[in-house]
Amino acid sequence: MSNLHTTVKEQLHAAQIVHDLLLSLNPLFIAIFIFGVVVGVFFFSGLFRFFNRFLDKVMPFRIVYISDLGEKTELYRWGKSYYSRQKYQTQINDLKQRRLKA
Repeated sequence: MSNLHTTVKEQLHAAQIVHDLLLSLNPLFIAIFIFGVVVGVFFFSGLFRFFNRFLDKVMPFRIVYISDLGEKTELYRWGKSYYSRQKYQTQINDLKQRRLKA
């Protein structure tokens, strides 16, 4: 019976600690916590955006792709994907034509 009594006593003590912590929270601490969460979200989202832009610049402009049959093909980056030389030249020419018309 004493074991049950100590368990209940420990639970009451833990509940009292939680209750005291909740009572000690004042609006200033709550505001600081919310401010920290908001600043953290914006900071880390900006950090992830920076790394994403940095890694996008690190992507190679031209790569040599060798197929299973041993054929070599040069691929060129346009945006976020790679195209064959012919499709890449088509993209560039279309862009030049649109700029000349504008």
